[in-house]
This record gives sequence, structure tokens and C-alpha cells, in this order.
Amino acid sequence: MGKSAKKTDEDKLKEESVRKHIEGFPTVESHYCRKNSTIRYIDEKLNQRKMHSMYVLQCQGNNIPNNQIASLKTYRQMFRRYKLRFYKPKKDQCSKCLAWKYKSVQERTPEGAEKIRVHLAQKELSYKLKDDDTQFVKLPENRKELCVVTCDLQKTMSTPKGENGEFYYKSKFTTYNFTVFVSGEQQGYCYSWDQTTGKKGCTEITSCMWSFIKMQVEKGVKEFRIYSDNCAAQNKNQYPFSMYVMASIRFNIKITHRYLESGHTLLQCDAMHARIENFMKNTDVFSPSQWVTAMRMAKVNKPKYIVKVMDQEELLDFGPLAVHQGWDKIKTSQIREVTVSGEEPGKIKYKFLFENEPTETQIMKPKKGRPINWLTFPLKKKYKTKFPVRADILKGLQDLCKSGAIPAEHTSFYMEYLPSINQVEQVVEESEVSDVGSEAGAESETEDSADE
Repeated sequence: MGKSAKKTDEDKLKEESVRKHIEGFPTVESHYCRKNSTIRYIDEKLNQRKMHSMYVLQCQGNNIPNNQIASLKTYRQMFRRYKLRFYKPKKDQCSKCLAWKYKSVQERTPEGAEKIRVHLAQKELSYKLKDDDTQFVKLPENRKELCVVTCDLQKTMSTPKGENGEFYYKSKFTTYNFTVFVSGEQQGYCYSWDQTTGKKGCTEITSCMWSFIKMQVEKGVKEFRIYSDNCAAQNKNQYPFSMYVMASIRFNIKITHRYLESGHTLLQCDAMHARIENFMKNTDVFSPSQWVTAMRMAKVNKPKYIVKVMDQEELLDFGPLAVHQGWDKIKTSQIREVTVSGEEPGKIKYKFLFENEPTETQIMKPKKGRPINWLTFPLKKKYKTKFPVRADILKGLQDLCKSGAIPAEHTSFYMEYLPSINQVEQVVEESEVSDVGSEAGAESETEDSADE
């Protein structure tokens, strides 16, 4: 085999120009990827060919001769050196199933076969439980006091969005949308906030569920059956569990939360996400408020989605609840089903496998002196101030306003409102604690596949 040709100075200059171009694109973490993943994601509307075309236009705009512009082949070779993917979440692609599928006969061990058998069995059981509950509440008389829901956090909504090439080179402003779909009455709820109000962790998700449960209790609901994915950091840890215990006692209700098998988490609320995204597919977005409008208008037929924009006052600190409960003694990341009931205050029932009988335990920690009054236990807001927008991101957004890429009627948000937040002295909050640690990644949704 012959030696590869030595790179010339011209080749090095081409590679350097490509490197700078690729690194100029803002990246995000995947909504579904493992917590410890090093893979970053680029805007899903891009691909390598489109990026190369933008690179060529940029070079030509800088009066760089054609013989000094890298070819598509060189651009692709350089791109592969980065741990980058084009953001296309695929919830139906299970890493465990695919890994087993591509193992040779020699690589397939009895232990591996047993693990995949259990995995597939839990998939079938979780879907059956969800489907049975969904069918049951189709009859109006069955849903008077029973609320069956699926819930999930939609992938982040970025602003601005559009075909303007300038947008691809700037980091975006983020809006979040946590959706809850009530089976039977077919009502969808959107709980929305932006990056200055909160994050996308268990504080936000638990606060949304607390708001939803209170609203449904006022309607006469006595029992909740909740289905979601396996994102331990967001909805399967001591914070939502502690809230469920308090809610069951305070409202005298029963709550069961079941977690679909990782890699097989198709939920009814996913249709809400698709409808909203399709509604805005060919629409430019210059202001975060347009996403909220899209949530309200995406569904043409009644019942339309009910949208609640979460205020920071409604993002509550559930940490003090967990302090008085013994969730640290339970491997919460392995739980597939958890149940609490106001008729048995403080007792929890949980399963690691759907077919097993539940394990029962008293979750309340012994306390000296006056016992905790869960009926009046105060919930305080989690964050003291709004979150500032990183200086380089804010500058990029303001540059888009100054260039006219963002129309004048939308610029006050970036030129006045966001700077006013950044001027407020920030109070450092303690990071949210989860008992799952590195196990959270093991139970999270699978990584997105590459898009060449």
C-alpha cells in the first residue's frame, strides 16, 4: 500500500477554513440522548451538502479564490472528525433491540438472550396496560373519577427559526413545552416556559404535574394513572415521587405512574408534538410568543389544546418534601411502576417488573417532635430570579435584529427585555439532586442516529 500524499499548505488552509465553518454552527444536546453522551446536535434542517453550499457562499463572499475552497469530499471528511449529528430524534429506534439484532450467533450469549426477553416482555406489558386503560376510559361513566394520561417534554423549540442562512450561525433562544394528554376526553394540555424562566429538569416537570393534578382534583378526579417515558432525571426520581405522596395525602387520591420500556415509548401525547411541529413546519418564527400561539392553534378540531404559560412563581422546590421521605433507600431508576394512595398515607407500592407483585414500604422518615402536616406543608418557589441569557448568545440574537434578519416588530424582546434580565443580580441556586446518579443515563432514551 502506498503512502498517503503529504498535505500541502493549500490543503491545510482549506481544512482550517472548513474547521472554522463547522465550528461556527451552534450545537445542542439531544432531548433523548444519554446524560453523559459527548455527541452534539446541529439544526435538523441542515445536512452536509447544505452546509458545504453555505461554506462555499461564505468563501465567495470573502473573495476567496475557487482553488482555495474545499470540495464537498474534503468537507465531509472534516465533518466526520466531529461528534456531530443532525437532530432527528427517533423514539422508535431501540438501542437494545438493534444491538441484539446485529450480534452474530457466536456473540449471542444465554445471559444476553434472557435480558432481551425481559426487555421485550416489559415492552409488551407496558403497552398492554396503557392500551387497556385507554380503552377503559372511552366510556364516559368510567372517567368520572379516573384520569388516564400520557405526558412528555417536547423537543426544545428554538427561536428564531427560518430559511435565512444567518440563523444557522447563531445560537437560539429556547422555549419548552411539557404536554399532558387525557385519554377518553381526548384533551391535550401544554405547559410552556422559556429559558429565562426555568430549565428542563425535574423541578419544571414536577411543577407542571402538580399544577395538572390540582386542576383535575377540582373537577372531581379521585385516581390518576400516568404513563411516560423512562427519563429518570426528569420524571423518575425522588422529586415527583415525593410530590405524589404529598398530593395523595392532601387530596385523598390514588396515583399510579407507569414507565414504558426504554426504546419503546410511543405515547399519545407524541401526536401533540407532531401536530405543533407540522403546524409550524413552513412558518418563520421570530419571537418565542409565536410558539405559544402555535400550541393554541395547531389543533383545528375541538377540543383545542389548553395552554398554560408557567410563571416562575409556579416552579416549586420539591426538595424539602424528599428530605422527609426515604426515597434514597430505593433504586428509583429501576422502578417501572409506583403507586401511592391517600387511604394509606405514606405507604408506597412499587414494581421493578410489571408482572411482579408490588413491594410495599412506609416511605415517611421518623421525625422527633411534632409530625409533618402534609395537608399544609408549604411549597416555596425554586428560583429567586430569572435566568440570564449567555452574553455571546444575546449578542448573536441582537446582531440578527440589527441586520434585519429578525423583523423590527419582534426586536424589542431581544433588544430590551432580555438585556433587562441580564442586568438583574443572579442568585446562585443549588443544583438539583437525583438519587439515580450515573444510572439516569442508563435509563434515558437512546441516542439519535447520524444523518449523512
